Amino acid sequence: MDGYFEYKGRRIHFTEQGRGVPVVLVHGYLETSEILAGFAKILSGNHRVLSIDLPGHGLSDPYDEIYSMEFMAGSVASLLDHLHIEKAFVAGHSLGGYITLAFAERYARRLTGYCLLHSHPLPEDAEKGEKRNAEISLVSDGKKKYFYPRKYFKALCREEPRKISCRSSAIDRSCFTDTRRYNY
Repeated sequence: MDGYFEYKGRRIHFTEQGRGVPVVLVHGYLETSEILAGFAKILSGNHRVLSIDLPGHGLSDPYDEIYSMEFMAGSVASLLDHLHIEKAFVAGHSLGGYITLAFAERYARRLTGYCLLHSHPLPEDAEKGEKRNAEISLVSDGKKKYFYPRKYFKALCREEPRKISCRSSAIDRSCFTDTRRYNY
């Protein structure tokens, strides 16, 4: 089932499938919930799987403000509120891992557990940060087709690439480099 909920005045897209213990899948940087569709299908055999298109990604509305990890984590909490879910297991891929950690920090009582997929709690090194800044510039300049060829979008997205919004320039870049961020 596809649905929408409101978060800070904008529409956020999500999918829901299966029944059981809630699991929220949080996609990564410049991705949509479609990237985790295979996991969702498998997990939905025994779990209630929720996949969110983060603000400014996929079929979710963009915002004019800079997206901090706390802002993104708030969208996950708002999804749980919308569906009247008290606690869930949250799994974050790549950037979604940083968002999952921010969720754990702000909403610990709402977690049954969490998983980082191809992610970690450490800041990015300078080389990775430079690469991400170059990617942000391409997307900001309307050149995301050079970053992800059309066939890549077709493999990941149900919608045509021109319909997919992604405001990577609006993601707070300090979330990738702040060494004080998530030291547990």
